[in-house]
Amino acid sequence: MVLYNINDVKAGMVLGEAVYSEHGQLLLSEGVEIQLSHLDILKQRGYKHILIVVQGTEGVKPEKNISDQVKNELVSTVSDSEKKLKQVFKPERYKKEKVLDIVKRDKSVINQILRKKDLFNVVNRCIEDILSEPWTAVNLAKIESENRSVFNHSINVLVLSLCIGHKYHFDKDEMTQLGLGAVNYDIGLLTVPEKIVEKKGPLDDNERKIFNQHTLYGYSMLSDNAAIPPTSAMIALSHHENQDGSGYPRGIKGENRPPVKNLSKGGMIHRFAEIVAVTDCFEAHCYGRRHCSEPLGPLGAIKKLLSLRGTQLNADITNKLVSIIPVYPQGVRIRIISAPLDNLIGSTGVVSKIDEGDLMHPQIIIYENKNGIPIKPLSVNLIKYKTVKIEVV
Repeated sequence: MVLYNINDVKAGMVLGEAVYSEHGQLLLSEGVEIQLSHLDILKQRGYKHILIVVQGTEGVKPEKNISDQVKNELVSTVSDSEKKLKQVFKPERYKKEKVLDIVKRDKSVINQILRKKDLFNVVNRCIEDILSEPWTAVNLAKIESENRSVFNHSINVLVLSLCIGHKYHFDKDEMTQLGLGAVNYDIGLLTVPEKIVEKKGPLDDNERKIFNQHTLYGYSMLSDNAAIPPTSAMIALSHHENQDGSGYPRGIKGENRPPVKNLSKGGMIHRFAEIVAVTDCFEAHCYGRRHCSEPLGPLGAIKKLLSLRGTQLNADITNKLVSIIPVYPQGVRIRIISAPLDNLIGSTGVVSKIDEGDLMHPQIIIYENKNGIPIKPLSVNLIKYKTVKIEVV
């Protein structure tokens, strides 16, 4: 099976797996023949990829860090929290009143939203899914949320951060603290006027000053909630601090060390915040955010991270993330752009298997020639044939 971009799906193709709404409602069953009306519905709901049955690739299925059910529950729960918190910070209120006054006045309402059992339960289920895997390779196409709202990018950051925690052999308690902080790390953005958060292009000095306050406001909301561990609240406060001390809000430094307990130091960036700083930066550059970055894709985002490694981002954590990000995830559709045989150039295939030791050179199955005509499936191991170059379609 092949993970198709929704814009490349044609009527008559067969769906490789069931599609559910963010609330768990079945939209399309596995095996259904795609109609134009189906595509309209999926596009309206923001779906970017769906799995399609292709002859010769039946054994291929994208790996999932978390199940679709857990992902859907995360999206639903986070969206519900975002909606309720936006009501607390209505624009007409925070124009007239200071944000911290609203946080203090509506403390009980905010705490009730943040300590919701549904969120704690689904974060723990997310952790269980990730801990069940012997090694971690992040399938970016399968974790990208269809709902790219202000707060929902935290779902990607949550999954990426937990995968890093798993790679560092964090115990369950550490994973829980990291998870609760990662899913709430940008909660302070809900106090920033949408015209600033959604602005296209760079922020001016005044807008940047207002935007930068979100770390303090997020920390204020989380640190005043007995259900949120203090270490989780520190993620909201410090995820924009830099290793060289050039970040905000406190200008503290890091030491580019592994984020393990016995290396933690007072007065330095908290180790969990260092993890989220790396995953937030990767997510922003991979998928794009309004005034932050145009979408660069996995390879472009990796290059950006490496350019910031050691100065802005913790070098050890950056290296760890890069080690679990396949540029060509299993199940993704690819095109041959260079090959020793001219007749292979332009052919279409699918990534059938990735190798933990060499994420840049997966195994592929070619199933269409350059004219889009089906051919007898041809398996090629790019570790052996490195002269074959591919790109994600």
